[in-house]
Amino acid sequence: MTISQDSRATVAPTPRMPFPLGFVLVALVLALKAPDALTNAQFWAQDGSEFFLAQHGHLLPRVFEPAEGQLQLLLRLIAWVATLFSTVRAPLIYNLAALACGAAALASLRNLEAFGLSFGIVLVTLALVPTNGEVFGNVTNLQWLLQFYFVSMFARLSIGAQDTMVPLLRMILTAAVALTCAFPTVVVATGLSAWVWLRSRNAAAHSSPISSEWLVLAACAGAQAGVFLLDAGAQAHPAKFAFDAYVLFIDSLPTHIFGLPLVTGTLLLVSTLALVWLALRGAAPREKAFVGALALFVALPLAATAHRFAAQPGLFLSLQDGDRYFLLLKMFFWWMLALAVARHLRQWNAVPLGAIVVLLGANAVAMSPALVRRPLIDLHWRDYARRIDAGESVDVPINPPPWQFHMAGSRSSP
Repeated sequence: MTISQDSRATVAPTPRMPFPLGFVLVALVLALKAPDALTNAQFWAQDGSEFFLAQHGHLLPRVFEPAEGQLQLLLRLIAWVATLFSTVRAPLIYNLAALACGAAALASLRNLEAFGLSFGIVLVTLALVPTNGEVFGNVTNLQWLLQFYFVSMFARLSIGAQDTMVPLLRMILTAAVALTCAFPTVVVATGLSAWVWLRSRNAAAHSSPISSEWLVLAACAGAQAGVFLLDAGAQAHPAKFAFDAYVLFIDSLPTHIFGLPLVTGTLLLVSTLALVWLALRGAAPREKAFVGALALFVALPLAATAHRFAAQPGLFLSLQDGDRYFLLLKMFFWWMLALAVARHLRQWNAVPLGAIVVLLGANAVAMSPALVRRPLIDLHWRDYARRIDAGESVDVPINPPPWQFHMAGSRSSP
């Protein structure tokens, strides 16, 4: 009896690129996407109005305080760590922490090499996809970078092999990300589906129980779901779902993937599905499990977004509106193109990366203003920080205008 290569694989291939190098390369890309986050650090939206304001004057981190219907553990911890430094340095500490956490999450994608997706393709897509930049250089939108850690979890689950990282450390990382992001329940559902499907295929690599990191993730997903259900502000939006989801999903896709509507949304959707089919054609079960789980992870949060904004179906038709919801989709589209090319040109390993560089590079040239975040308005945080330290009552403007928060003076505090 012949044993397939997929069944024999009991040890995950070691990524060719070591983690420190991957981390540095991603951190460099992230820094270049929003350079003023380090050279002229300022708060962005909830950075100041939620996390700084809630933590200011408190000795312990406010880790169990929900925001927008979810726990945001890492963001609360970052706000707490920033209190160990001078107030004027707080935005810089926030931005450095966001860069480090985002780089670590994206560097975990080195294990996608097991599926023929080189880390170079990950870096190129991150660097060149058009974006309004709202996910870069702030902690408010850090979860949209942290979600890539879940992608690496799908990869480890599909490989079904021993992890070289200390299990306790992996469990801590998983808990930290799951208690910060909004979609751990989606990850559990899609991961469990992939795991059950692989076991039904009698893959030897999946004869053992599901790993401890997935059990931790499930527990954290339950906690996040409980917070969402108990939070008074987490109300379901009414759905004229069929039509509004069509507008959001279809009409918005070309603008958010290419930066402008180069093709119709329907054609782009059909093309994306075709790329998925080509990527899976003749693939081993573990590759099908990974791509299938990833596709669901892309689609389900977008469906939830469509439901949430059902009363505003045209909100996402501009690249400047809600682009953070489409970040994973952008990457997924180009990854599927790379895998589709690699599936049919296995003898030329450099072709997929070359094709992505050429096509995405041409798109990037056409959309060069959308490659980096526009510099934020200098709202003179240093002056306001000094007034806060002096105990004054002050209204602090933050980006994007007209965002602001009120800091009550120490003399007026109850």
